[in-house]
Amino acid sequence: MALALSFAFDGHSSAAGTIARLASVAHVAAAGVWAGGLIVMADMLIRRHASTTDLGATATALRFSRLASIAIVVVGLAGIALSVSIVEEMSDLFSTTWGRLLIAKTGLVVIAATIGAFNHFKVVPDVGSGHPEAASRLRRTMTTEAGIILLVTVVTAVLAGSAI
Repeated sequence: MALALSFAFDGHSSAAGTIARLASVAHVAAAGVWAGGLIVMADMLIRRHASTTDLGATATALRFSRLASIAIVVVGLAGIALSVSIVEEMSDLFSTTWGRLLIAKTGLVVIAATIGAFNHFKVVPDVGSGHPEAASRLRRTMTTEAGIILLVTVVTAVLAGSAI
């Protein structure tokens, strides 16, 4: 939480006011929950598959899926609030490196969230019902989603260091 709070006092949001600071803290905290949980889940699924250990993924995937859904909504709403408070003109999104990086980041997040929604509504219920290919599909989709989130992290690092 201290790390999330630190974003309120540095970078683009610190110059944009109180709402931007609060949105920044919420954005970073929710993104940490989503990304951290996703990476741990993907790693667990890969390790258990490699060791031929029973996945035991049903209960864990259900719990994480619910938490990730909330985190994704917070990430999106806080991201919108941040963007509105930072971007002065819509043309900045297309005419600046910062704006283009923000568009790229948003596109990657949408792709990851779409995969997450597929997992939540299709794959996790299939795992729960014992569908034979569901565990393998869950491992593949969570690993793909985690990889995209790692790309989001790289783009975010570049975005944070870019001038608007």
